[in-house]
Amino acid sequence: MNAKKLSFAVAALVAAFSFSATTDAAMAGRGFHRSVHAQGAYGRGYDKHVDRSCAGGTCTGHRSLQTNRGYGYTSDRYRSCANGSCNSSTTVRGNNGNTWTRDRGVTNSDGSLNWYSNTTGPNGSASRSGTWSGPQD
Repeated sequence: MNAKKLSFAVAALVAAFSFSATTDAAMAGRGFHRSVHAQGAYGRGYDKHVDRSCAGGTCTGHRSLQTNRGYGYTSDRYRSCANGSCNSSTTVRGNNGNTWTRDRGVTNSDGSLNWYSNTTGPNGSASRSGTWSGPQD
């Protein structure tokens, strides 16, 4: 990957975490729960539950979607920002037994951004990491 694309990728990651930190600040000490049950014709329907809780620089969440026909998933999320570092973790489990995980993070130290992303799923895993030191002339 050339430097320009890497710079754009890191900038996008930083922007996403900055937005997350802003959202966390707005939600500090708050949480919510939402449940939806829908039933259609011919036995089709679903239940969906969403829980989220934020305190300080940490947010946790749980989401579940289950259909009347046995399809569905659950998702657990965790995000934390403190001392110039943001990390997030997501685990998704399908009713078919498959599990996917994604861990990401970025740290700002001495004007450089160090980032990582690890993904694991039923077909293997992938890891990426790098350092961004700002625009180069």
